[in-house]
Amino acid sequence: MDVLGLRVAELRAELEKRGLDSSGRKAELQERLEKALEDEQNRQSATAAAAKSPPLVTAGATSESLALSGGRGGPTGSAAQAGAASTGSGAAQSERTSAPETVPDDAELEPFLTVQERTEVDKTRERATRFGMPYKGMPAELRAIATRRHRDHLRLQRVLRRQGGVVPLDEAEQERRRRRMERFGLSKPLFEVEIEERERRMRERLEKKRAAAAAGTAASAGAPSAGAGGAAGGAPTSPP
Repeated sequence: MDVLGLRVAELRAELEKRGLDSSGRKAELQERLEKALEDEQNRQSATAAAAKSPPLVTAGATSESLALSGGRGGPTGSAAQAGAASTGSGAAQSERTSAPETVPDDAELEPFLTVQERTEVDKTRERATRFGMPYKGMPAELRAIATRRHRDHLRLQRVLRRQGGVVPLDEAEQERRRRRMERFGLSKPLFEVEIEERERRMRERLEKKRAAAAAGTAASAGAPSAGAGGAAGGAPTSPP
């Protein structure tokens, strides 16, 4: 979908169709719709990846299949037991490796919601209180969106640590950011401003450390000479 080529009425129609806020200026509507389209594409990619992943084979099913194959001329006795044990340990190791991540609670996920999405969560909580029903947490759709953003944030932090604070961007992402800069009249991307600010602060801290070290060296070098001068000045002089 060419978001930049849509008129204001079309932008609002697309946002309302997705249950999103359709108020604001054209640039805000374009930004909001682009974000919604990115979320939809990410959800479709995740669904396709989950559909392609092979089913897990548990240790019990593997042991049972080994026992059945042993009755049909397969490995029997100690060989079959050893094979079942090794397969079971391998399956257990696979289960430990592929164990799902800890599911974050609402308090961890709420910072990753937009203002409008938080308003929806508040409405759900207030509705449950008004009708005397237990609050079961944020809606499933918003929880899925916030969970994905939370995972993306953790992944970004890992990439930042590996790349020394700078995330490499592909050509498509660079072009998308360039168009966004032109649309909003920015002179440079926000991440470049943050990097420059971080480097400036690092330089300031380094200069302060060097100045403090130089001052300490000068003070320690001047202390013995001052003591020697005081001793010489305090010595009694012989009368003429």
